[in-house]
Amino acid sequence: MIKIIFFLWSFSLRELPPVDSFDFAIAISVQVNMDFHPCACGEPPFRGGDIARRTSVIKELKKKYGNRILYFDAGNFVKLNQYVAYAPPIFSEVAKEMSIDGIGVGYNEQLGGVEFLKKWANKFPFATLIPAIDFIKKERTFNLNGFKIIFTSYSPFYGEKSPEPVEKYFKNPVKNKTLYVFATNNMMPEFFENLPENLVFIYGANNKFKTILDTTKYKFTYIVPSRYGIYFPILFFKYVDEKLKIRYFHEIPLNSYIPSDEKINELENKFNEEKKRFVEEREKAIQEKRWEIKRDLIKIKSSEECGQCHKKEYKSYLLSPHKKSFETLKKDKKNKEIKCLMCHVTGFGHRGGFVSEGETPKLAEVGCVECHGFLLYHPEKQKAQKIEEKTCKKCHNKKWSPDFNFEEYRRRILH
Repeated sequence: MIKIIFFLWSFSLRELPPVDSFDFAIAISVQVNMDFHPCACGEPPFRGGDIARRTSVIKELKKKYGNRILYFDAGNFVKLNQYVAYAPPIFSEVAKEMSIDGIGVGYNEQLGGVEFLKKWANKFPFATLIPAIDFIKKERTFNLNGFKIIFTSYSPFYGEKSPEPVEKYFKNPVKNKTLYVFATNNMMPEFFENLPENLVFIYGANNKFKTILDTTKYKFTYIVPSRYGIYFPILFFKYVDEKLKIRYFHEIPLNSYIPSDEKINELENKFNEEKKRFVEEREKAIQEKRWEIKRDLIKIKSSEECGQCHKKEYKSYLLSPHKKSFETLKKDKKNKEIKCLMCHVTGFGHRGGFVSEGETPKLAEVGCVECHGFLLYHPEKQKAQKIEEKTCKKCHNKKWSPDFNFEEYRRRILH
């Protein structure tokens, strides 16, 4: 494997290639996660790929190279969290200010579900091959200096991985003076067959602080940007012998020598003000509702209720075996046997728990509270219990799960 890396410890445009030495360039970022400071990690003076510094760099690059450079983000730019009421609109302004030409749809963008994504997808330059997200463009095409660059992405949920949409898309690729840029957060090249040679494959899930660039292992270019975008990689292409080849590769470290973009700093202040207002309003609402919590109105929470706040975890739970536990009983015609109901529903035998599929349909599953505690006064007065081996062994004992292995079973429901 050939790894070509240059470090620019001070941001100087004089050290970058002259305009007439290449045909076009591509800058790449990953793992923004709707955070102005994605990770306060790395070696000093790094701050984990600050958005304001990254914006300063790309603005200077586009000023220097004009229409010869494109900027793509591999996905997980927007992250579903409790600030969804105002965060996507603000970060759409961020994406515009950063002059991002194309963004992959990562798994974080999908956590709120299709209908949620529809509400703000048109505010970002997304592209994806995921069939269920047909309201977003499959590709974004650019013409630079006589060359065509086509950007797309594919990061399906783990339970829905299939190479078919990608292989179908690349079945008859355009080759003449064309470069495909393909981004994914969770599928390695080995998942696919017959990817074209004129391709940059971006794998946007790196746990290393250095970028990996490989031009020998595959017939196409494979790049794994550094974790959280601590370094800003740029590929410079030149058309040689009727093929597009990498002429230069530069990494710009987003350290304290890089100036922060003032407009991004303003948007961060706006974001923090909205967040402060949101927290204050939420706390006020909690205080107003505390008096309503009474012991004589005990009701065990369903997983659906937990999912109102814990959206990411609930999305994973929907794909877990626990969600289908009652259906398993029905299939085996044991859905009325007490000894089976004890471990296949939520709160059976407890006040406010499962009574029957007709009376308590939302508890007809092994819900969150079966493992994390009933949490009758969560989040105000109770915290969720951590999962331990003894928690699982209440049901996964030698009689019913003779092959039980805590770490193996835990991975099946990890969220």
